[in-house]
Amino acid sequence: MPSEEFDFNEIEKHKETNEVGQITVSEDVIMSVAIDTLSKVTNVKPSTSGFMSDLYHGKKTSSGVRVFCEEAGKCVIRIDVFVLVKYGLRIPDVCWDVQEGIKTRVEEVTGLSVDSVNIYVQGIYFEEEPKPDTASLEK
Repeated sequence: MPSEEFDFNEIEKHKETNEVGQITVSEDVIMSVAIDTLSKVTNVKPSTSGFMSDLYHGKKTSSGVRVFCEEAGKCVIRIDVFVLVKYGLRIPDVCWDVQEGIKTRVEEVTGLSVDSVNIYVQGIYFEEEPKPDTASLEK
């Protein structure tokens, strides 16, 4: 006799009902849009949230992005982004670009409202200097 099973994927989805039917958006879709947007922002690289942080929150982090959809009457979308910022730039300005870019793009694509985009700067990175060609130095 089949019993009512709990669908774990339902936790990771946002449902919105209108007069025509129901629209369901997975957290993975929101995460994909955020990752794509992050990859297009200059002067930042994705970082990791850290092993202990992943264990604590119980959420997966992919390419420096973690998404939370909390149902409380309506879906509240929170996006955590873990980045490295290029050395020499003003960190608040770069983070503002990341926040605005991700929030705008996720809202455009999904039609959902993003409550917050939290940026966690995990460090800085240095521009890699081109290595001189050793063959041309020997001549």
